[in-house]
Amino acid sequence: MPPTTTITRQECERFLTDVFSAAGCPPPAARDWAALLTETSLLGIDSHGIRALASYLRFIDGGGLDPAAPVTVLAEHGACVRLDGGHGPGHIAALAATRHAVEKARAFGCGCCNVAHVNHVGATGVFARRAALEGCVAICFGLGRSLMAPDGGREPLVGANPLAIAAPLGDDRFFLTDFCLSTVAMGKVAQVLDAGGRIPEGWALDREGRPTTDPAAGMKGSLLPMGGHKGFGLALALEILTAGLSGGPFATGVRSWIQQTKEPMDASLTLIVLDIRMFRAVPDFTRHVESWLEEITSAVPVDPAKPVRYPGKGAGETMARRSREGIPLAPKTVAEWQAIAVKFKLNPPSFQEHPFPTDTIP
Repeated sequence: MPPTTTITRQECERFLTDVFSAAGCPPPAARDWAALLTETSLLGIDSHGIRALASYLRFIDGGGLDPAAPVTVLAEHGACVRLDGGHGPGHIAALAATRHAVEKARAFGCGCCNVAHVNHVGATGVFARRAALEGCVAICFGLGRSLMAPDGGREPLVGANPLAIAAPLGDDRFFLTDFCLSTVAMGKVAQVLDAGGRIPEGWALDREGRPTTDPAAGMKGSLLPMGGHKGFGLALALEILTAGLSGGPFATGVRSWIQQTKEPMDASLTLIVLDIRMFRAVPDFTRHVESWLEEITSAVPVDPAKPVRYPGKGAGETMARRSREGIPLAPKTVAEWQAIAVKFKLNPPSFQEHPFPTDTIP
């Protein structure tokens, strides 16, 4: 069994902060971006976490992401705020939106923040969770590029848009559901292609609009909406609540940040936050919700080895484990980070080697 390479939270944040600073981020933004990416991986959302560091640097090098771009307030009316992300780091724009929405919820009971000119924000659930830990219920949704066919159509005209909802529970635990509105993420199709397998029916269409189990054909075609017309309708609703409010492009005008790096994504993001204290005491809320979740999770499972769990429980357990044992890194990520340290003349990251697997390696 090959050893597992891990990195501690503190060392990960230190190295990423140094890298983003060297790449042109102002110090506060560099620290926040590093903390958010690290937090994403601690939660086990590896596809959107620290493994993407090299991709973000390529985006900066290509000119599509301005690391020094400020987030500015375009308009502010009552509980609503409209921001401009300036085509800078999407994480920083989303964090600013979270802070504004929570602040407005404190004052009005509900806060809403919409952000235009946003680059890749990573996992929307990270920002919903941050608001939840402030004693709020949060809904965070973003706009992605068009990867999904409309219900009954064959062209990729709709974003596989992410939606996250979070609420606090006791002892820093949380409810968190976070998903995109296609049946499966395009990254999953790519993983099957890399493994030389076939994708299940219902995941994708080929270029001619025919159902396919060939991952290569699916990547050249389009994903299918989850739940058919229901997922399609919800995806369109999220485009209205993001691009419609921001005045930015809908999914067909949003660019990839991986396949090209010269132009910004130009996406949009919206957060809606409710301050629980405007409705009832937070401890009363958490006890009430937890009692209900206990009833749900006490259901007899189909497979006794897989008990029923509420969304967010696994992420919380993963965060606790990785905070103790470190975040696992794939060999490719380790090599990329060592090369990045040389490129920017930085102190290299300090890794730990474990003779046994401590976690699923991203």
